[in-house]
Amino acid sequence: MEKYKYTSQSDRDQFEKDGYCILPNLLSVEDVEKYKLTINKVFDLPNKDLLMTDVRKTYALADGVTKNSDFWPLIYNDYLIGFVSELLNGDIKYTQHSDIHINLGGGRFHRDGRCREFGIGSDWEEDDHPYALVRIGFYLSDFKDTKSSVILLPGTHKKETRITRFEYIIWNKVRSFFRKFGANNWLPHVFFSNRRIVHKSKAGDCVIFHQRLLHAGGTLLNTKKPKYAIFTSYGLNNQHSYNHVDYYFNQRNDLDYLKSLPKNLHDKLKSHDLLLKR
Repeated sequence: MEKYKYTSQSDRDQFEKDGYCILPNLLSVEDVEKYKLTINKVFDLPNKDLLMTDVRKTYALADGVTKNSDFWPLIYNDYLIGFVSELLNGDIKYTQHSDIHINLGGGRFHRDGRCREFGIGSDWEEDDHPYALVRIGFYLSDFKDTKSSVILLPGTHKKETRITRFEYIIWNKVRSFFRKFGANNWLPHVFFSNRRIVHKSKAGDCVIFHQRLLHAGGTLLNTKKPKYAIFTSYGLNNQHSYNHVDYYFNQRNDLDYLKSLPKNLHDKLKSHDLLLKR
């Protein structure tokens, strides 16, 4: 791989400092529509562009990309793989932390790794291997139609003050309380003790964020169309990636991740040098 063919110095500096990068319009208009219809098919919804009045609930499928071959081209998208490889400064592997969503709305602030409390657990131990795992969000909806956004707290993959921890715990408790009354989506994701980025997604945008970064899904309120998103993940070929995969396979049984890859996907990952050997 040619050195820094896909990224700029500003891309790498931002990822190192803030823990995220945004690739606008990574997917074409045609790809966006194709994947939305494919998601509709997965959830037995009509084969057409849907309005919010057609989809009144949340749909989610854990490991949905791995389970459905129509999504596999996203895993080995050449530009994305080149970009992420340069961000992580090494050869990356597919770590199977994938999902497909419709209307997964305002969520709690959280991390996507195994060890979600700052500084506690092996995810935060980097003497032997760097923790280099990222989550990839493909957004298939426009903010103007869906109020679709992702909220990121830059730098929290590397540092977290006591005030920041206290604040996100309080906000999460408040959100959980209002969820009991169906009022979760009325709460904005405000934050005072850490810089906050609200990315108002456009259809085709790709957001790459460090698995240890604090983030939340934006609220869905008074929207015209449902919110569609697809997620995958990658990491360097080291113990942190093995631990991450083991966590979602063997400890999160509630999510129904595939215990082994489909044979055809296994072979494709191997041919693209993306296969994490377990």
